[in-house]
Parts: sequence; C-alpha cells; structure tokens
Amino acid sequence: MNNIKKIILFGLFIANSYQTAFSQSTNEITVKGIGFEINGKPFEYTGISFFNALYNAEFNKNHETRLKYIKSFKEHGINVLRIWCQWDNLSGYIDSGKGKTLYNDNGSLKPELVSRLNEIITDANSKGVVVLLVLFARESWDVNIRLGDKPTEKAVESITKELLTHRNLIFQVWNEHNYR
Repeated sequence: MNNIKKIILFGLFIANSYQTAFSQSTNEITVKGIGFEINGKPFEYTGISFFNALYNAEFNKNHETRLKYIKSFKEHGINVLRIWCQWDNLSGYIDSGKGKTLYNDNGSLKPELVSRLNEIITDANSKGVVVLLVLFARESWDVNIRLGDKPTEKAVESITKELLTHRNLIFQVWNEHNYR
C-alpha cells in the first residue's frame, strides 16, 4: 500500500475513533455492509460533481448565498457534493487555472482555501448534505502541475488533520493517481 493511502486510511481511522461529542457536525456518514448510513439510517447517495466549488465566486459570495445553493441542490435530490481541492488544470474549465489549488508547492495548505472548505462542509452539513472531497486532479498531473512525493504526503496528512472533526465528509480515494 502506498504512503498516500496509508496516511488517508490512518486519518480516517483517527477520525472514526473520535466520539461524536467532539464533532462539529450533526450528520455523520458511515459505512454499513455495502451501503452508506447517515446518523444510523440508510443513506441513498445521490451526488453531483461541483468540481470548482472552492473557486466559484458566486457560490462563495457569502454564507447566505452558499446556503441558498446548497438548499437548492438538496431540494432537487442532491445530497452529496463532489468537490476538488486541486482545480489548477489548463483545460479551460470554468474557474480553473493557475493557482486554483488548496496546496502550496511545499505541501502546506492555503489558509484562505482551507477556511472556505471548512465553511462549505459546515454549510453542507446544516442542510443534511455530504461532501465528497477529491484531493488531486489527474488533469493537472497530466500536464506536469503536481506536487513532489514528500509535499504530496504532507498535503494529504495536513488536510486529513484539518478536516478531522467533520463527519459529513468522505475522501474520494479511488480517484487519486498513483504511480508509486
């Protein structure tokens, strides 16, 4: 098992070891058998890819605007938002481009974006919505926009620790590129 997966699994183990009393969230997503549960009840996972949520100016205009959008998603049956931490690809997607990444070159986190991500996850939680977080983008990797091995490990460890108290959060491990 590579180091990134070990760090993520360790982070998830630690997160699951914390009791709900220490949690910021009121909605806790868990796995039971081959399905998901939220707060101990079956959870029918219906998601949408909102890749650019961290970088979308309209969505992040203010707290009330963000809640309005999340509420609208929920009213249309969407209960999971898939968000990318890295959106710095050169493909011309909306809101993508240079610097649109949660990570500095050394693997440390950009505080403003971490704060925004925490706000998004908290706002999603208030509407009963789960966030599925994609840490890195293959589209960026393919054009040599990437962190080195050690900074990548630092980034994964840091974001895992930073988001530890959120219980309405899933890390999308299966999307991550692994050449090691």
